[in-house]
Amino acid sequence: MAAQRYWLELMPNAPLVRDPKRRAAYFFSHFRLDDPASRHWWALAGDRRVGFAKVDMHADAEHDRLWAQVRDFFVEPGELRRGLGRAFAHAIVDHLRDQVVGQIDLNVREDNPRALAFWKSCGFDLALYRLRAYL
Repeated sequence: MAAQRYWLELMPNAPLVRDPKRRAAYFFSHFRLDDPASRHWWALAGDRRVGFAKVDMHADAEHDRLWAQVRDFFVEPGELRRGLGRAFAHAIVDHLRDQVVGQIDLNVREDNPRALAFWKSCGFDLALYRLRAYL
């Protein structure tokens, strides 16, 4: 499953990756296709699935619009550096803009400067630092 390959690559030492029961529970709750607050996309190259994205939608009552959070964005390692990820990201941003989304947030790990450069090249700016410790 692409989502499991993504999480193994992203956070190999996280408890949810190491513990099969926690991993199964997490994937069951996190990737619910029937969740009305989430949007799920496949990145396609021809008829091949080469990546996926999960975006959670939120109401911004103060500004009477929606905001979105890219929770997961993955392109298969063998498909990197071919422009597919950039085209996929732009398609998602364009779709969200058409849905009157006023803000898109996402997290990039500190140890992933390529991802930070990628998202900056797609028009995103650094907004905050977020720290974490696994216990």
